[in-house]
Amino acid sequence: MRVRRSRLMNMQTLLGRTLADALRDLEEERDALEVDGDLLFSLFDEAMQA
Repeated sequence: MRVRRSRLMNMQTLLGRTLADALRDLEEERDALEVDGDLLFSLFDEAMQA
C-alpha cells in the first residue's frame, strides 16, 4: 500500500509542477490570452481529489 501511495504522491507532484509551468506560461501570455489561473488551479485541485 505504501508503494501505491508513494507513486500517487509522485504523480501528483509531477502534475502539480506541470500545472505550475503551464500557469506561468499562461501568465506570460496574459496580454494575448485572458485565462483565470485561479479557476484553472481550482478545477485541477478538484480533479486530483476525486
